[in-house]
Amino acid sequence: MLTARQVVLIPTAEQEKVFRQYADTARFAYNFAKKISDTYFAYTGESLTLNDLQKTFTVIKQTKAYGWLKDVNAQVPKLAARDYDKARKASFKNKGHSFGTNFKSKRKTAPKFRVEQFSFFKCDKKEINITSIGKVRTSRRLPRTKKLRNLRIQFNGVNWVMSYSFEHEVDRPSELSEKVIGIDDGLSSLVTCSNGMEFDSVRFSDKYKRHEKLKTQYARQMSKRYQKHNQKGKPQSKRYVKAKDAHARHSKKMSDMRSTYNHQVSRAILNTMPKAVVVEDKSLKFMIKNPKQAKAVMSQGINQLMRFLEYKAESQGTIFQKAPRGFASSKICHCCGYKYNDMDYEIPWGLAVREWVCVGCGAVHDRDFNAAKNLEYCFKEVI
Repeated sequence: MLTARQVVLIPTAEQEKVFRQYADTARFAYNFAKKISDTYFAYTGESLTLNDLQKTFTVIKQTKAYGWLKDVNAQVPKLAARDYDKARKASFKNKGHSFGTNFKSKRKTAPKFRVEQFSFFKCDKKEINITSIGKVRTSRRLPRTKKLRNLRIQFNGVNWVMSYSFEHEVDRPSELSEKVIGIDDGLSSLVTCSNGMEFDSVRFSDKYKRHEKLKTQYARQMSKRYQKHNQKGKPQSKRYVKAKDAHARHSKKMSDMRSTYNHQVSRAILNTMPKAVVVEDKSLKFMIKNPKQAKAVMSQGINQLMRFLEYKAESQGTIFQKAPRGFASSKICHCCGYKYNDMDYEIPWGLAVREWVCVGCGAVHDRDFNAAKNLEYCFKEVI
């Protein structure tokens, strides 16, 4: 099983300067590869191969205009071109052309670059050795017996982190129970399970609200201190940079809280050793179009929770299944199969309906628990 990990890097001031130089080069190489590829495709109707894109950087670094590329490791622009080639193939697959990719903005794109596998050496201490950069301290020791893949270094607004993956054999439990758990996600609570387990959302905790309030305050300070008509090349004021760093720090805190809580919830559900878990196949892209619930949907971290559930279920042998998109799990009575009809009730169906009484059998249903039970039965029908 392929497992992904992150480790915090602790570079010196000079090493951080090199990191930012490499990140800027990677962004330039990605945009340059997109520009020449789109131009060539527009004139000839054919695409440049990845080998041709990578050879371009070997040629242009000999010119005076792009001679600064010699100061950077030669693998950095070539790996950025490989990333663009991957995005280009996805664009061809989904849209039939390569114009579905976007240029990387200097202001909006996080500083990041890739490291070639042979440029990385594992050390006995809490440090790594990267070609052309040297030994960089890490927050913890890396695995010494694993072959690391897809090494990427990125600045998350607070720290420099390196992500990597490796093959990891997981000892699966010998016995699983015969029960199936349906999981319904919502806004008032994070998830409701068909076995009675219910988990509140982390966004209602006092600590999360405190960070959210401070984040809003610093965002307001950034807006007031931002100099829109500043001269090109002139940096923003120190007070603006201070507010920006504080804003990024609190955003990172909120993200870490969501991630930690989602790990705890997914592990608590799968510790019951179910045979299978069934979840809804929702389109968050469609849900966030509603401005009244967009913020609540994004602060839940539902997609992240589903990813955690999927890979943890796979590691222990539990079946992870998604119900068909459009399945009316909340409107169907799990006792008799009656479907909520607006003609039979005074209130039309909507998010305001939290409880309802079935006309067919008289059962009183909680919206979320009823949806979880229907998801459980949905798996049984497939079996």
